[in-house]
Amino acid sequence: MALRAGLPGQPVDLLLSTTGLGPLTRAVLVPRRDPATAYASVMTYRSPRGRVSLLAVANRPLEDSGGTFDLAVAFGRGSWEPYALLEVGEALPTFSADPVRAFDAVRHAPPGLAPDGVLARARTPAYAAVRAARAAVLEWPVPPSSGEVPEAASGGTVGV
Repeated sequence: MALRAGLPGQPVDLLLSTTGLGPLTRAVLVPRRDPATAYASVMTYRSPRGRVSLLAVANRPLEDSGGTFDLAVAFGRGSWEPYALLEVGEALPTFSADPVRAFDAVRHAPPGLAPDGVLARARTPAYAAVRAARAAVLEWPVPPSSGEVPEAASGGTVGV
């Protein structure tokens, strides 16, 4: 599941996958047939409290018009701690070559968090290469990533 929150100054992109829910299985992909399931960030983030994993759990069956998810966070190998409710509207039209819809979970991390861990180290150069290819082939102005952790922001909307 790809989520974008439109915060002042920059978007926040979350890429969540169906995974195990235990401390040792959070980064293990698990195929699911029912979209009303749990989705976790395979890539972890660094925070002042240590390594962070993010989770979205559908709290009722999903409909064409959207649904709701409980959001939770886990620090290190700790238990999931709920922190918000996510309301999801209708799915966006089929993806096209549109720079506005190009998700980048490395560059657009949540405020106060920085991509961390093995997957982040692999994704960082891969995402940079994709940005460069987009700029060359599609002539999109894609500035280089600063690698800085964005400042805290509040508010915004979430779209899927």
